[in-house]
Amino acid sequence: MPADPAATSAEPTRVALREAEARAVLWTWSLEDADRVGEVLALDRRRLASQAATADVGDDALGAWLVARARHLGAEVTGALGELPRLLRRGDPLAGWTAPVLLGALALGAATNALGPQRQISVLAAPLLLLVAWNVAVILAIAATSALPPVWGGERRPPRLLSLLQRRARRWLERRGSEAALDGGDERLADTRRRAWRLHLDRLASTVAPLETARLRRLLHLASLTTVLGVVLGMYVRGLAFEFRATWESTFLGADTIDAVLGAVLAPAAAVLGREVPAASALRAPIDGPAAPWIHLWAMTAVLFVIVPRGVLALVEHVRAAHLARRLPVELATGYIKRLRAAAVTTENDVQIVAYSHRPTDAAIRRLKSLLLDLLGPRAALRTASPVDYGGELPADWRGSLRLLLFTCAQTPEAEVHGELARAARDELVDGQGLLPVVDEGPLRSRLGAAADDRLDSRRRAWRRVLSEVGLEPAFVDLASDDEAAGVDAVLDALAARVWPPGAGGVVWTG
Repeated sequence: MPADPAATSAEPTRVALREAEARAVLWTWSLEDADRVGEVLALDRRRLASQAATADVGDDALGAWLVARARHLGAEVTGALGELPRLLRRGDPLAGWTAPVLLGALALGAATNALGPQRQISVLAAPLLLLVAWNVAVILAIAATSALPPVWGGERRPPRLLSLLQRRARRWLERRGSEAALDGGDERLADTRRRAWRLHLDRLASTVAPLETARLRRLLHLASLTTVLGVVLGMYVRGLAFEFRATWESTFLGADTIDAVLGAVLAPAAAVLGREVPAASALRAPIDGPAAPWIHLWAMTAVLFVIVPRGVLALVEHVRAAHLARRLPVELATGYIKRLRAAAVTTENDVQIVAYSHRPTDAAIRRLKSLLLDLLGPRAALRTASPVDYGGELPADWRGSLRLLLFTCAQTPEAEVHGELARAARDELVDGQGLLPVVDEGPLRSRLGAAADDRLDSRRRAWRRVLSEVGLEPAFVDLASDDEAAGVDAVLDALAARVWPPGAGGVVWTG
């Protein structure tokens, strides 16, 4: 159902919700979008939930209203989706991994045996030096990336590891979800559940990506921290059980170079411990000396350059994740919100449809009435008057809060005929009544097929020109479209914008 080309698509509606609330609202939205006709979740039940939410929290705070509505529909949504919510919890790529990852990292660090298998250790402490150098490089890269503008890579994108985990989880969830959707044996309802499942996976992935990114980064920082902590603890445990002696040897580095390197690397640790970096030149193999001073210096270096900064970064990501878990940004289609608001309206609007100079099909009238129910609320009374022949006059009993003139794009508009009829309809309006001119593109599209686009453009311009002379703007709708969901929100936007005078006729879609 193509929208009026003059209409612009609305920006998404953004609300901030708690994580659990966001998941419930997204579940409800996805199921309602997939089940537009109410086969799985009854339309009356949705309307009652909207009204109950309004009674609970009012209609000013959209986020609270959506949460209250999802809560009222919770049992029905859970019953409609069956095993799918439980599958989603099992498919969370980060759920339950924190403790195993940290314990594994600690054990890995302790097993590295940084002191080496011999009782003599190198003052260069090669394994720990490499770990410190790697972590320092990563921390500097994080700092540089965060400081750069987005064009140079400063934008915070989800880590590749998270993307990989999400892709694998998505494949598993789609496969298992397709099987679970068939529970109950009804293939038609299973198709609706599958559509809801795919919609929810897409929307949930984009919504929770910032939160899962913060959680994964926190886990990676903590894993790096605990790995190095395991190395340090392993050094001290082995040092307590065995006596180690310190020495060094090198084919390429001389004593002066070793002293300069160790003096630079270990100077911060020595300053914190309040001691000098021992001279390594006196420990060249086969000479050795006490290892304890070197173990203390390397342990403090690991604390200063890895454990502390990684801990700070983990704390930053923890604060970010905690904030997002409390106020997770959720983007919902503005048309969906408008439909929910319209469904909660209890006003009984009176609408009369008059087709001029053509006979719309029963299917076209059904689609038009469906749109009007979204536009005015489910309690609107829709009446269809007998079509008016070419050159005829408006029916004497034409009344209602909204009067809808239905033209066809298959005709070329004439100012003396179509324009004058529209003028008469406008002049008959009283306070509170609205007039909506609609031009059905379906007959012309059906007659011309793929060649209709060029003709439609010229006809649209002609209809706008004729009706603009009497102060009206038509809404163009293809009521012959088989895809009732395609572009429906844009169509409703166009219809609401074309009501004259603006805001009249009981239209709630723009509220």
